[in-house]
Amino acid sequence: MRFFTFAATSGLALALLALSMPAQAQTIFSTGVDSAGNQLALGANDPHYTSLTTGNPAQVQNTQLYGLQSPTSRWIWNVANTNDIGNSTPGVHSFTTTFTLTAGQASSSYITGKFAADNRALVYLNSTLIGATSNGPNNNQGFVAFTNFSTSSGLIAGTNTLRFEVTDEGGFAGLNVDKASVVAASAAPEPGSLALLALGTLGALGVLRHRRG
Repeated sequence: MRFFTFAATSGLALALLALSMPAQAQTIFSTGVDSAGNQLALGANDPHYTSLTTGNPAQVQNTQLYGLQSPTSRWIWNVANTNDIGNSTPGVHSFTTTFTLTAGQASSSYITGKFAADNRALVYLNSTLIGATSNGPNNNQGFVAFTNFSTSSGLIAGTNTLRFEVTDEGGFAGLNVDKASVVAASAAPEPGSLALLALGTLGALGVLRHRRG
């Protein structure tokens, strides 16, 4: 009798614990880091950001051009060098990164982070505009400070895409995305958790019937 009571109680406790735990979502990587979040070597390819201009991985700048630096990200562009006009074509250059969510995560999470760009940038989540750099005193200095972005709208089950459209006016150019993440606003029960809860409930009902009999 004690064994059955313990098993039923344990099953319910584990199920409730699983339901109370936040759903874990895939990481949104900062620019210029490896899969462990460590800064890449200068000039390296970024494995998480793609340049739509070239169709290739973005590259970490191999010169420190900006006073705005972070230990958890690095500046990227289409090419590693952006220290003269010949290395950057003026115009709009787009960069994308992706992350994956379950249906439960998409309905109960939000994304947050910060970014900077030379000269300025817009950020889109699945084609919906969610932020723009603060452009500084001359309206073209999105590289003087990080700008925060955050949204809980537009997340979908499956692959989500963040796209940064950077406007370069010539000369130096770059994009820096830092401390981006998916945050669980509330926990949504996964199928495995529901099954565990059902199992624990059935066990408890079985014990009660045995006692009454």
